[in-house]
Amino acid sequence: MKNGKVLYLEKRGCDFRPGDNSTAFSDIGNYRVSTPDFTITGKDGKQYFVEFTRDNRYRRALFIDICYKDPNGIPWAARKIQWNEFQNENHPYTTSGILAAVNIFSRDYYTAVRFIN
Repeated sequence: MKNGKVLYLEKRGCDFRPGDNSTAFSDIGNYRVSTPDFTITGKDGKQYFVEFTRDNRYRRALFIDICYKDPNGIPWAARKIQWNEFQNENHPYTTSGILAAVNIFSRDYYTAVRFIN
């Protein structure tokens, strides 16, 4: 087994409300989480910022929004990764789902999630 890294995430949305059935299938505890900055290095060498939420169409599925900065520092949506890599994927909105999704395009191999706020 590869040695893994810790994926640091910030909680950017509200914590799950009491009584929300999200707690039955998700260990995230928050409606929206993201990397703190452009902290994931892709297999293509670019630095990526990634935000994760639940897909509104499929309540339990993971929705991923990815962007990178060009050489001039301008952020761009990474549509090629979002659509080509995840078009047929159906990861759950859980820490294991997030790790599986990130490990598809990341140069590094992540094995744990730690929330930093």
